[in-house]
Amino acid sequence: ANTGGGKSNFKVAYSVMTGDSPEGKSVWVMNADGSGAKELLKQASSPTFSPDGKLIAYYHWTDGIYLANADGTNPHKIVGETNAKYLAWSPDGKWIAFSSNPSGKDTGNINIDAVMPDGGQRRLIINGGSTPSWSSDGTRMAFWSCRGADCGLLIASSLGGDGGKLIAGEFGASPAWSPDGT
Repeated sequence: ANTGGGKSNFKVAYSVMTGDSPEGKSVWVMNADGSGAKELLKQASSPTFSPDGKLIAYYHWTDGIYLANADGTNPHKIVGETNAKYLAWSPDGKWIAFSSNPSGKDTGNINIDAVMPDGGQRRLIINGGSTPSWSSDGTRMAFWSCRGADCGLLIASSLGGDGGKLIAGEFGASPAWSPDGT
C-alpha cells in the first residue's frame, strides 16, 4: 500500500508466525525495498491495506476481524467471529470480504461474507467459498470452493445470489485479479 504519496512510501504488510499459540502470531510491515521491517500488531495475521493505504484490516487471533490505522494505532474490532480469515478490501474501500465460519468448527460450512469498515451491514456474498478476491471494478469475486465433486477457482457476482462458475479445477486456490480485471 502507498501510505503517504511517493514511491518511497510503499509498504508491505505480512504475517509472522512463531509457534501455534495466538501470542506467536503478529503483523509486520516493511518498505517495498525490504528495509525498515517492524512488528506492527500482536496476535494478528492476514493483513490487508485499504485501497487508499490509510487503514489495515487483519484477523486478531481468537476474537475476530480488526481495523487499525496503517501505522497500527487505534485498533478496534469490527467482526466478532473467532474463525474469520482471508480478508480482501473492495476496490472502492467500502467493503471487506472474508471467509466466514460462524460455527467455529473445522467441519462447518465456510462462506464469504462482507462487512463495511465500520462493522455495519454484514452480508453473505457466497454460500460455500473461501479466499475471496475482488475484481478491479468490484462487480465480481474470484474464490476457492467445491461444487459437488468439482473443486477449484470460481467467479461469481460480488452482489451475491450467484453460486459461481468454475474457471480452474483441481489445484486452483488463493486467486488474485490482474489490475485491469482481465
